[in-house]
Amino acid sequence: MHYFKSVFFTLIVQGIITAACGDPLKVQAQSGQNVLLKCLGHTHYPIEAVKWLKPDLRSDHYVYFYREKRPVEYYQHEDFVGRVELRDPQMTDGDFSLILKNVTINDTGRYECEISYSNTERVKQAPSKLYCSFDLKVDEDPLKVQAKSGQNVLLKCLGPTHSPIEAVKWMKPDRRSDHYVFFYREKRPVEYYQHEDFVGRVELRDPQMTDGDFSLILKNVTINDTGRYDCEISYSNAKRVKHAPSKLYCSFELKVDEGPEGSGFASILQLEKHLILTVSIATVVILIVF
Repeated sequence: MHYFKSVFFTLIVQGIITAACGDPLKVQAQSGQNVLLKCLGHTHYPIEAVKWLKPDLRSDHYVYFYREKRPVEYYQHEDFVGRVELRDPQMTDGDFSLILKNVTINDTGRYECEISYSNTERVKQAPSKLYCSFDLKVDEDPLKVQAKSGQNVLLKCLGPTHSPIEAVKWMKPDRRSDHYVFFYREKRPVEYYQHEDFVGRVELRDPQMTDGDFSLILKNVTINDTGRYDCEISYSNAKRVKHAPSKLYCSFELKVDEGPEGSGFASILQLEKHLILTVSIATVVILIVF
C-alpha cells in the first residue's frame, strides 16, 4: 500500500497502536520566529524518555532531553538552553511537540524526536520507540513591517530569560553612525550613545525586559524612519550560567507610507516575532477489522 510522503500515520491493528513518520517534514521560518515542530504519539503507555536531537551538532548533548518525569538540562546542548520547551509539558494526549524560540540561520538543519516507552508487565505490548523527523530552513530576511506616518511602531523581539544581560543595542544600519536607535548597558538606557533622530521617540515596551522581552516602540514615525532595524542583545557568561548565549539578533524592514497620519500601532506584513510557525501534519487512520 502506498502512503504519501511526509505523512504521520497511525495504524490500529488488534488494539495495538504503532506510529511512524515518513520522510522528514520540511519547515521554513524567518529569523526571529518561534517554530513549532509537531510530534504526536501514544497516550496509553508509560513514557521512559523524550529526546529531541539535531544530528549535525555532532555532540552527545540534545536539543531537549526528558527522563524520570522531568526535563534534564545537564544533557542539553548549550545552543538551546533557554530556547526550547515542550508545547505541553505534561504531554497530554501524546503531544511531544517542541517549540524552538527565536530561530536563527544557525538553527537550520535536521531535527529528530525519539520517544521511548516502558514495557511494564501491565502494558506488555507497549511500543519501544516513536520517531518524528523535520528539516528546518531558517531564512535571514528581516521581518517586514508597514506603517503610516504618525503611527507608533512595535518591533517585537523576544529572547532567552535565564541569562544575565550585558547590553541591548537597537541599530539602523543606514544611519552610518556610531550612535544607536536605543542603547542599554549596566542596567539602564544610555542616551549619550543614542542618535539625535530618536531621542525622546523610542522606548522598550517593557523597561524591565521581563520574560526576555526586548521589543522596541518607535513613536510618531515619518517616511524618514523607513529602513532596516536590527536588535543585538549581548549576554554575560556568568560562572553560574555557563551556557549563556553570547548574542541574539532580531531584524526588521520598516516601510512608512506618506498620506493621512495614522494612529495606534502599525501592522506587521508577515508574522510577528512571537507567532509560532505550526507544521500541519496530515493523519491517516486505518482500521483493520478481523
